[in-house]
Order: sequence, then C-alpha cells, then structure tokens
Amino acid sequence: MNAVGHLSFLERLDAFRERACEPALSMLLFVQTVTIFGFVPATAVWPIIPQGIVAILPLTFSSIFIATSRGKWGIGTGAVSLLLSGVVAVLQCWPNSRVAVASEDLAAVVTFSLLSIEVFKAVYGPGRFTGHRVRGAVVLYLNIGLLFTFLYRLIAEFSPSAFAHLPGADHQAALRAALEYFSFSDLTTLGIGDIVPIQPMARALAVLEATMGQLFPATLLAYAVTRAMQGDEK
Repeated sequence: MNAVGHLSFLERLDAFRERACEPALSMLLFVQTVTIFGFVPATAVWPIIPQGIVAILPLTFSSIFIATSRGKWGIGTGAVSLLLSGVVAVLQCWPNSRVAVASEDLAAVVTFSLLSIEVFKAVYGPGRFTGHRVRGAVVLYLNIGLLFTFLYRLIAEFSPSAFAHLPGADHQAALRAALEYFSFSDLTTLGIGDIVPIQPMARALAVLEATMGQLFPATLLAYAVTRAMQGDEK
C-alpha cells in the first residue's frame, strides 16, 4: 500500500511538472525582463533599493524553473541551483571583497548555464510549439547577455583597466548596471561605444557575444517562432 501511495505521489509530481514547465517559461521571461530593465538600473541610481534583489530574484526563479522542468535530473539540478542562489545571497554581505564578488559571479554563471540547458530542452524538446516556448527562446537570448555580464565583471574585477569608462569597483551596483548595458549593447550590436573593451580577453569575449547575438535570432529564435506559428508537433 505504501509503495502504491509513493508511486502515486511521484506520478502526481510528474504531472505537475508537465503542466508547469511551459507556463514557467513565460513567468521566467517576466522576471528576467523586470530584473534586467528595471531592478538593475534602479539599484545603480537609487542605493536605497537592496542590491540583493538583483542577484536573488532571477536566481531563485531560475532554480524553481529547473526543478519544475521535464528533465530527469530537474529536481537535483534545481536543488543545486537553489543552493548556489543561497551562496550568492550570503556573498552579498561582502560587496567590497574581490573574492566574494568573483565567487558570486561564478555561482551565477553556473546557475544560468544550468538554466539555459533546461530551458533549451523545454523549448526544443518533443511536443507542440506554443507561445510559452517562443518566450522561452527569448529567455535563452537574454541569458546570453546575462552570462557575458558576469564574465565581463570577473575580468573587470581582476583587471580594472580591461574596459574604458567603467564606474569604479567601489560602486558594485553601478558597475553591474554598466557591464550589463555593455553586454546587451554588444549582444544586439547596438555599438554606442561609450564603454570600450581594451584587454585582449575582454575584446575576445565581446566579439564572441556579438557573433552569438547575430546567429541566435536568425536561427534558433526564428525556428521557434516559425514552428509556433505553424502549430507543429516536433
């Protein structure tokens, strides 16, 4: 009887994950959009807004999405991501520590990498392409900009002269906002030129991001939109 009940619980859990996976893509896009275009610049302008919101909110929702994904290892990787989110929250207590900031960035890179893998599987896996999947493809695109933001900050933390015209490391909120602005400007090839990569590694990453920014909308994002419009089963 217990075994049957236990199996029934697992079946209900799988059914919930199946129902929640695609709507979670839309929720994840909403959270990322608010964070990137709202909270990040707001914390740079108004110090009264806790900077921890910028780090914890998207990481927590990323962990929840991973846990509700269809993947076999979703719950396990979601737990790991949630643990990393907690690590980031603790590291926020030492905003002026180079080691703490670098560790925070590395934890964020790992979390968003895991998220990208699970979102990719949810978007391009078997099943009918829906609007939720298209929004998931946009999440993947935004994740590219976020991942490069953290990589740029790692470089800037250990090589302050890697970029020209950046705020000082003593104002982490402004530095994060500036590097995120540079990352998405580079990703979309906006190319205003007010922040310039100087160090060779920074330049190499900027070229790589710009290349990905050109290829992704023309291939994977266009593919998802086309399949959704056709209402195809893969």
